[in-house]
Amino acid sequence: MHRMLASLSLAASAMSLAACAQAADSSSPTSRDMVADSAGVRIVAHRIHAEALEDLPQWRLASTPEWTFSHVPSRESSDLLGITGAVFLNSGVLAVGHGSTRELLLVDTRGHYVRAIGANGSGPGELRSVRGPFATSDEQLVVYDVTQRRISRFDTTGTFLGTRNVVAPTERDAVFSVQSIAGVQANGDALFVLSRESARARDGAITYDTQLAWLDSSNSWRLAGPSRAEPSLTRRPPDASGALGAGRSPLAPRTLDAICGDGIATVGTHDVTINRRTTRGELVLSIRTDRVARAADVADFAREMGRPFSPEQRQSAEMQRAVREMHAQFPNATAPLVSDFHCDDNGNMVVSLAQDQSGDVQQLVLFGSDGTLRGQMQMPAAWRVLDIAGNRLAITTTDNDDMESVSVWQIISPI
Repeated sequence: MHRMLASLSLAASAMSLAACAQAADSSSPTSRDMVADSAGVRIVAHRIHAEALEDLPQWRLASTPEWTFSHVPSRESSDLLGITGAVFLNSGVLAVGHGSTRELLLVDTRGHYVRAIGANGSGPGELRSVRGPFATSDEQLVVYDVTQRRISRFDTTGTFLGTRNVVAPTERDAVFSVQSIAGVQANGDALFVLSRESARARDGAITYDTQLAWLDSSNSWRLAGPSRAEPSLTRRPPDASGALGAGRSPLAPRTLDAICGDGIATVGTHDVTINRRTTRGELVLSIRTDRVARAADVADFAREMGRPFSPEQRQSAEMQRAVREMHAQFPNATAPLVSDFHCDDNGNMVVSLAQDQSGDVQQLVLFGSDGTLRGQMQMPAAWRVLDIAGNRLAITTTDNDDMESVSVWQIISPI
């Protein structure tokens, strides 16, 4: 996520969060923080259950969005479907990744469509899939095409600037596969998550060895930090099949990665533990919390199936039966505590805590670059954060027909 919250500092917030500016500075953690230093690593522990967050500065949004964009004009099929990401440019224009048409859409500061960049295809400047977009310091738009395993670059006029293939490296005769892209640095270096299967248990559980690595403009790889084990869910019986697929499920513990200022940050989806590292992988900050995972419920399984089921649908006999079957197949499934994670160039981190059991609300929690808590905001669970820049928040929502829209909201002073 490029330039997210770029103007937010730990001393004074450009998002007009006056209460944040009045909070303790970066060298003085609040009373909720327990800080220790060990071998050059800053360790901060937080209580982040609901009561402990109540006295944090609370953000709120304007009553209406600045604009909402849901259709591409002058097209027979104009609806948005498959939003893959978005990034604010310095001009305030929002570049949106549109998966169904394999292109980028530029939307100006009034919500008006500007142009499409890229097209569906395999030729130069064409895409078969979209991951991103990301932006470099000179506002080149970078897209990762996972289908064709290549990175493409465009300028904001739509001119195609070049492409390069992404071939996973080998390490000690072990071949990784490219699992996902975590972001692009200002200089254009791309951070990828590499993965390989390291163990397979008799009960069907698979352990994946994942590794962060940089790919630079010369197509050279540089590993970034130690490998980590990420277990899949255990099946009962081992050969069971079902809606949760092959086991690499959001209901299985994993990590979310982001470029964070001049380093890298990762958060655990099931324990809200954040680790900050340098670009070379040296650990410099560890944020630990008391959030406790709960057993997956009907809403969690419904979200796992990829649809925003209504409360009535979740309560139906058919859905309840499907959930019982999933519980039988995956008895160790717990609900993720983190649904999304973003970071800005200054090292501030925004964690989207998973919605409560009612499925109606999610909570954003801001950590400063030194690990201290800075603020919070509640918003509808159906919203997915795309980018934050200054005091502007870009989100996407999905309607009952699975069509999507993008909205930009102004973040205003705390209540």
